[in-house]
Amino acid sequence: MVNQWFSISDERFLTFLSGLNNSLAKSEVPYMFAGGIAHQVHMARYLCSIHGATLEELAKSGEIHLPNHIKATDNVDIALGLIADKNYSAAVKALEEKNEEAARKYKNAIKMLKPNQRIEAEKREAMRKEEIKNEINKLKLDRDYQTDKRIRETLDEYKVKALDSLTQKEIITIKQTREGHSRRVYTLGVFEEQNDEQPLTIKLYHKIEDVAKNGHLKELSEELYPKFLFEAQNIVIHYAPGLDISLKVMRPEDLVTTKISLWSKPTNGSPDAPNRHVNDALDILNYSKKSGNPVNYEIIEENLCKKRTIVSRANSKEEEITLDNPILREHYALLRQLADTL
Repeated sequence: MVNQWFSISDERFLTFLSGLNNSLAKSEVPYMFAGGIAHQVHMARYLCSIHGATLEELAKSGEIHLPNHIKATDNVDIALGLIADKNYSAAVKALEEKNEEAARKYKNAIKMLKPNQRIEAEKREAMRKEEIKNEINKLKLDRDYQTDKRIRETLDEYKVKALDSLTQKEIITIKQTREGHSRRVYTLGVFEEQNDEQPLTIKLYHKIEDVAKNGHLKELSEELYPKFLFEAQNIVIHYAPGLDISLKVMRPEDLVTTKISLWSKPTNGSPDAPNRHVNDALDILNYSKKSGNPVNYEIIEENLCKKRTIVSRANSKEEEITLDNPILREHYALLRQLADTL
């Protein structure tokens, strides 16, 4: 269950997110805020545009009940990629070219060998391929280590940290209470008066299966995770007059894709019992249209059409199997029906 404690309409929380966003950008590790934070950011942008007001003004005016639209949370989902290392790319390319050249020479030479000579040649070729594979794996492990190191160093900055609030009126204090590889917990305070009763959890993800192990999201194509990261957008939030805050979040179309994937199938296929993921998706579809920046349905459809490929191992043989998930398209069709009624 998600505790509704933190919203970007709260200057304390937005100050923390802005600082973390800037630190992650400096780390050069591909990243984006996903899940509930991405939803809050997109909804804030749409609402500010629709009402011609800043987020601070909307929160104070009472013109709309902001918590109904910008839904508070107790966690921050951050999707991460691998650092772009030119040395790594060059080294892998050199090994692959070396492998191709050796394989070409072997293919030409094997034709000229006698049957009894081929057995030894095949053994040597197998050993050579294994050596190349191991060298590439070592390079990958080193890149993984360097990426994890940068992420760890970035988050370590927030073990104990004080930041000027966005409006320069307060000092926002941050304290880490739990450290982990994929999960860290913090408390936020003002002038060192920490609210220990409302912990904030940061969840770190590295692949699509990490994002929702118990939902249909793990059935999405593996291609989508790096695609979501590459297409992530820097969204500007008009927080106060003369004060804009930028956060890097997943595209609204990609966010809706994940919401469709996480949708618990309605009873008997009825669209009359949507859960919170459907409501979140409908909010994005509805308010993006009202703001004059409607989501692109073609991108969502393209995402859902990508099929997942797994490697099946049977009788010591590997075989790639392409999986189709018609439930996702069924959910998408029902979502379109609901959206058309808004």
